[in-house]
Amino acid sequence: MVWQTHLVFGLLFSLAGLQLLGLPLTIGAALLAALGSLLPDLDASESKVKHLRLPLGRRTRNAIKPFGVVSDTAHAVFGHRGLLHSFVAVLLLTGLLVIVQLTVGGSDQLYLALLLGYTSHLLIDSFTKSGTRLLYPLPITIRFLPHPIAVRTGSVVDYLIAGIIVFLLLAWIGTNPTLLTELIS
Repeated sequence: MVWQTHLVFGLLFSLAGLQLLGLPLTIGAALLAALGSLLPDLDASESKVKHLRLPLGRRTRNAIKPFGVVSDTAHAVFGHRGLLHSFVAVLLLTGLLVIVQLTVGGSDQLYLALLLGYTSHLLIDSFTKSGTRLLYPLPITIRFLPHPIAVRTGSVVDYLIAGIIVFLLLAWIGTNPTLLTELIS
């Protein structure tokens, strides 16, 4: 899937998961869900998250790419849709987030939003023709649709799915007025 589809699906999946668990929905949670939804593609040679730039100071030209070296290393070692697209990565991320929370503290919903965003990426990639190796290191490709009807990344269907998810997000917010106020408070 393209990064836009991952982003909107990650938001929908994460915010719905937080709401089902009775955890507060915040802008911070939405931002971390969005980041989490892009992180598995650190193993792609050209991904949106690899080129994410954080400004240093007030000038935008003075910026760093915090994920550039990590992305290049992950791609070289594991290739695209290797370790970072597996349940092993979800378990490693969970462990890391538990350690960070125990050390630094913070709100449960923020850590869970990042984790749900990450997991959403793996789920929706499993609907593509390439599938995912969820059981990495086992060389088994998981596809939730038969190959002939699976989604081709970057196709019209991929973008149509993104549009449908945006519609669902907007409909959810529209039918739940407290959701928007909860997000911006």
